[in-house]
Amino acid sequence: MTPGALVVPLGKAAGDAVSLLAADGLADRDLCLAGFPHPSGSNGHRVRQYAANREALVGQVTRWAAATAG
Repeated sequence: MTPGALVVPLGKAAGDAVSLLAADGLADRDLCLAGFPHPSGSNGHRVRQYAANREALVGQVTRWAAATAG
């Protein structure tokens, strides 16, 4: 419904679902910000997960922003 939008699946379950959609050709893997932790307070590993994935996440957002600019 929103071509070119960056999809941010929050957490592993949502990320796995988006990966399945991408594998079936129903979502563009380059537009899915995989590895973003769920922000819930019950996710005690969210800070470590974000730190581990930060560089890749920033790179992906930067490429997406450059592709959609102008």
